[in-house]
Amino acid sequence: MATLTWVGGGNDDANNPQDWSPAQVPASGDTLIMPDGTMNISNNDLQGDTLQAGSGQASSGTTTSNLNLLDQADVSINQPLITNGGTSVTNIDSTGNNTLSLDAPTGSAPISNRTFNVDIASGPLSGSFTTDYSTISISGNGRLHNESSTFAGSNATIDTAVVGQGSFDVTALPTFGGVVVDGSLAFGGKVGSGETVTVGHTITSVAQQWDTVTLDEPKAFHGSIAMQPSAEVALVGLGNADTYTFQDDRLQFISDSHVVDTLKLTNDSSANLVVSTNGNDAYVTEQGLSSPPPGSTTLPQTMPQATAADFTNPHITFPFEENTNLADSSTQSSYGAVPDPGHAMHGLMQAIKFPG
Repeated sequence: MATLTWVGGGNDDANNPQDWSPAQVPASGDTLIMPDGTMNISNNDLQGDTLQAGSGQASSGTTTSNLNLLDQADVSINQPLITNGGTSVTNIDSTGNNTLSLDAPTGSAPISNRTFNVDIASGPLSGSFTTDYSTISISGNGRLHNESSTFAGSNATIDTAVVGQGSFDVTALPTFGGVVVDGSLAFGGKVGSGETVTVGHTITSVAQQWDTVTLDEPKAFHGSIAMQPSAEVALVGLGNADTYTFQDDRLQFISDSHVVDTLKLTNDSSANLVVSTNGNDAYVTEQGLSSPPPGSTTLPQTMPQATAADFTNPHITFPFEENTNLADSSTQSSYGAVPDPGHAMHGLMQAIKFPG
């Protein structure tokens, strides 16, 4: 096992021994260090070794690492905090079918500035991201197959489609001075039904803090959100809602008696949820733990729409024939497949036969 440091300057291919010091290609078990520069990676060029990108800088200035994943690349990146207080920028371009694991832990170093820009130009990228005190942007025309990602004290933006079965965890992180840094995640496009987002934290501090998930296109979000203490969910474009319902882990926004959007949501804290609007947007926060954004108007909650079961009286003693049509599609309304109480009552009355 050897320690190889990236020097580049040749064709920048990871399998070129002249671009490493000492001049040899990576072997399984090697320690790979990339202070800066450009590296092209495909197939198993790194032999399963973890690449320490953006580490080993000699100055407190800005260092930039450019990684090009060129199909069938399987890359694991680790970036500890920079000990010299410098700024690190890591640009990752993915073309084709690639796998990426990015781990940017806290370690014991002082906080520095770290930015990760991931461009999924084409094809799927299977990815897991764990970032502390970082800014991360994921975009492109391809798809992100998210597996398990955690953004702690980090600001994350995902503008590409997210598919697959995975999880996101958005949470705060205390700094070395005791100040709590919030976590945030914004989705700019489609998110599949297999993704679960957990937002919030139980860290106590003098200042009231909360973590935020923003849905730029709420109707394109088909995943589920679990709200923990100190959580906020922002829904862009739903500011026209005038009431809401929350039942069976489904939050419905209603405008002029019409359901305009439904969000699969669970409340994992002991506080009640507060739904408010401010201008163009709607917000979900928690009473007593985090306040609605300044200037927001808290919405009244309406009773959920009635279902056929609401009209079934177990104490009816008249003899009647069993009616199996109460739950058929003819009783469904046009909003959220909720049975129409008018149709349901009509069907129930037809089912009752009075003596004589």
